[in-house]
Amino acid sequence: MDETLDDFLSLCAQLSSAPDLVLATLIDTWEVRQPLGRRAWLLPDGQRLGTLTLGGCADSVLRRAAQQVRHSARAVRVKVDLGSGEAYEFGLTCSGSVEVHLQLASPAHPLWAKARDERLAGRVLRLVTRYGPDAGVTLLTDAGEREVLGQPLTPAQQARADLPLQGSGGHCAERTPDALYERWLPAIGLVVVGSGPIARPLTQLAHTMGLRVTVTDDRPERLQPQEWPGTQTVLSVCTGQELRLPPLGPQDAVVIHSHDYAHELSVLTRALASPSPYVALVASRRRGQALLKFMQDTGTDPAQLRRIHTPAGFDLGLESPAGIALSILSELAELMGRGKRGRPIQALDHQ
Repeated sequence: MDETLDDFLSLCAQLSSAPDLVLATLIDTWEVRQPLGRRAWLLPDGQRLGTLTLGGCADSVLRRAAQQVRHSARAVRVKVDLGSGEAYEFGLTCSGSVEVHLQLASPAHPLWAKARDERLAGRVLRLVTRYGPDAGVTLLTDAGEREVLGQPLTPAQQARADLPLQGSGGHCAERTPDALYERWLPAIGLVVVGSGPIARPLTQLAHTMGLRVTVTDDRPERLQPQEWPGTQTVLSVCTGQELRLPPLGPQDAVVIHSHDYAHELSVLTRALASPSPYVALVASRRRGQALLKFMQDTGTDPAQLRRIHTPAGFDLGLESPAGIALSILSELAELMGRGKRGRPIQALDHQ
């Protein structure tokens, strides 16, 4: 789960009327946990807008470098030491260093809108940031389409971009001496079945975390799109009809919050027939177990039933709708985190 690219692309749309700005891209790190490929726009008044957050330690260096780029119209690479001086000796600054690539670019360039469309459509995209005097950003889609901001890729860079990247997860990045190569898998999809009290905070939190959100219900009057900000798709049917579901793949989770046995049985049956890695039923333990027993008695494979998370979520000690939504997304995040168990970061830092 990584919302940073989507947040940056939304920012590009908001800045679409701005003139050319300085685009800052994180291309290398030493002893810094921030992922490569984070980006920000550096404005003439000194503001930094985007997902590249290095703290006050780096701001003055980036402002000076951005001014140089504006005056020369040439891209530069800047190495920033995040920990030095007296404050570092007392542990009051960060540590490590980063390298940032700066170039003139426009938030209104079609590349950003195309990337946003690809993300909303749930497709894989690749970004290649080319360094040096021939700087540029190239967007490549699995359909063979491309958008180029600045200079295009060299034949060698194009051949490298066609190779798979090492690593797993929704975002992979590899750095070479002349370019940064990124692969972004589609965002995790979340299908929320029902529009009860937990559904609204669940969809809002999921959107904030970068998930593609769909809501489905048989009460159309409760599914007005303007009442579900951040929800990409709203699927409604008339009361009593079978609920609609989008195609479910290995990147799609389903949370059922309908409190209607007919809908629950129908959706659970269809979800279990898909490769969805997370199928959750919001219900009390007694009600959830009764529903699972009914499904087993009517022929559902017990191994399949063990895929259903009910009661849904982690026990965080929270009982409000927003708290339950947070507990569900916590369980989903751990499951989609490739087996990593949730633990306090404080405990990890001392191992």
